[in-house]
Amino acid sequence: MKRIHDCLQQVFQRHRLVFLYDATGEWAETFNAYSDPTAW
Repeated sequence: MKRIHDCLQQVFQRHRLVFLYDATGEWAETFNAYSDPTAW
């Protein structure tokens, strides 16, 4: 999960909006668990 969160942090540093297409909901819990303290 840390690797995924690290990748998300890199993407959010470059883009304000990120779209995640997860038709099966396989990654929903991991994505929802992500918290970027620098975002606010």
